[in-house]
Amino acid sequence: MLRILTLLFAALLGLLPATARADIEVAFWTRELGLELPHAFITIKGIVEGKLVDESYGFTPKAITPAILSIRFTDLQRGDDLVARIRTLATTITPRATVTAKISGEAFLTPPGALSSLVADVIRDVTGIEAELSTTGGTSDARFLSKLCPTVEFGLCNATMHKLDEAVALDDLTALTEIYARILAAALPAQAR
Repeated sequence: MLRILTLLFAALLGLLPATARADIEVAFWTRELGLELPHAFITIKGIVEGKLVDESYGFTPKAITPAILSIRFTDLQRGDDLVARIRTLATTITPRATVTAKISGEAFLTPPGALSSLVADVIRDVTGIEAELSTTGGTSDARFLSKLCPTVEFGLCNATMHKLDEAVALDDLTALTEIYARILAAALPAQAR
């Protein structure tokens, strides 16, 4: 259903001239219309190239097909809560809907502290670059480790990361090795080294 709505919305946008300037509001809503097939409505209101637009479109699918949602969420949310909310929404629209969830890991955020300060200091000492604390990036195993201890993710990034024929500059690899060695030396007690 979501895929159909997305394609329909994209098709509607495709009808607009390429240089169109728009200030519009698009609303999607559904309603059960018998046979347990939801009817989907799209309402577009606003101004497109100076002209008032107020149009509605609707359709009823011939069949209900599975939908796959991939949701990335923040540390302020929990996977089980999101699943419950999606399940409630789905069954409100289509009472016989089923929602099967697979949560690969909860989002996390390690607050700034001794570990992040140590890593940032070493990065600055080795590279002269001021590190930025950020939660951007992809999924990582830190989502599991963060339950056990503070985590900081740091490593190389480049234009070929995770691509065929991934490559890295040797100078970057040398600097990374030095940074890791200094972090370990500073973080571990002398007897553990």
